[in-house]
Amino acid sequence: NSFQISLLEIYYKGDKENEDYNRIKKFLINI
Repeated sequence: NSFQISLLEIYYKGDKENEDYNRIKKFLINI
């Protein structure tokens, strides 16, 4: 899903160490 990828990229570029990024990444992977 392109939307999921775009959202993940936004969080990745925003802050690789951010807890929210890790939480979103795990959420998207589980979809």
